[in-house]
Amino acid sequence: MTYSHIGGEPRESFKDLEETFKVIESFMGYLPNSHLSMAKNPNLNHGFSALASTIFGSKHLGIDLVNLIALASSLASGCKYCQAHTSHGASKAGVSPDKITEILKYNESDQFSASEKATLDLAFAAGVTPNASKKDHFVELQKHFNDEAIID
Repeated sequence: MTYSHIGGEPRESFKDLEETFKVIESFMGYLPNSHLSMAKNPNLNHGFSALASTIFGSKHLGIDLVNLIALASSLASGCKYCQAHTSHGASKAGVSPDKITEILKYNESDQFSASEKATLDLAFAAGVTPNASKKDHFVELQKHFNDEAIID
């Protein structure tokens, strides 16, 4: 049985969120405890879920590319927890094992298209710190994507 680290409520205490929990589990492979903690604050839970579903539900970018972006920014930030679930997410989204393996050397790899390389340039820069993203990143992205896709 899974319990919230804050307050100790079991997952079963949040029956109204069970469908949301199942979606999270199908995407991540497990239900992070943070979701049980956020369940205690409906506004926070709803806001976080809305943000995540907006990002991963992009109408302008493929789910494979969105997951590559997530993996690249996780690698750049050095977050091992994020790397674990974003690599899992990339695999579930259909990203080839070769791309996942070669993401740290994407610029030299023939596994990545020019548009993916431009995207990963920004993802790795912004993953270190948002201020590492530069105008040049966006100029390069505009060669491959429209404004709506770049915003996503």
